[in-house]
Amino acid sequence: MQSVRRTVGMLGLAAVLAGPAMAQGSRGIILQGNAGIHHGMLKLDRNGTYNTDTGLTFGGALGYRIAENLVFRADVNYARTPINFNGAPLGSDLTRLYAAGVAQIQFPSASINPYVLVGGGAVFLDQHATAEPKQTKGAGLVGAGIGFSVGGGLALFTESRIYVYQARGLVGNALTDPRVQLDWTLGGGLSYAFGSK
Repeated sequence: MQSVRRTVGMLGLAAVLAGPAMAQGSRGIILQGNAGIHHGMLKLDRNGTYNTDTGLTFGGALGYRIAENLVFRADVNYARTPINFNGAPLGSDLTRLYAAGVAQIQFPSASINPYVLVGGGAVFLDQHATAEPKQTKGAGLVGAGIGFSVGGGLALFTESRIYVYQARGLVGNALTDPRVQLDWTLGGGLSYAFGSK
């Protein structure tokens, strides 16, 4: 709960700092689509016998640029990774659906747009292999990326993120046993900014 409050506070601070720039006429809607790889950085259980392979992720975002240096995005990303037991396939997957509100703080130039991300939301887990496979948990994220304008509002981008959340009863654990997870993604995609020239 404390991490959620911190995220909301950071988003609020970003909005306040961006206030003077809002008069620059840079507002607009942005659509994004992305795909890439997903990797669970931590073991699923305390004994280190269960982990997940690297898998694929894909998703999209609807953003609103409220200033030249600030975009608020509603992001949805899906990942599916095989579960391993002592390095061998368990025959089951761990799927994750992340839904988050994200502040994109950017530093655009003529054709290159580096940026950082901070946000929070929820992760919907399905382990497929436990007594209670589905659960929903709060999640935070940080990340960074860079966009390359190709003209007419269209841009290519590459982006890396880390999601953090705590789940109970992950495979190999008791239902009451909490485990913090760090999930890393790396990918790229296309974005389109409406109204750009």
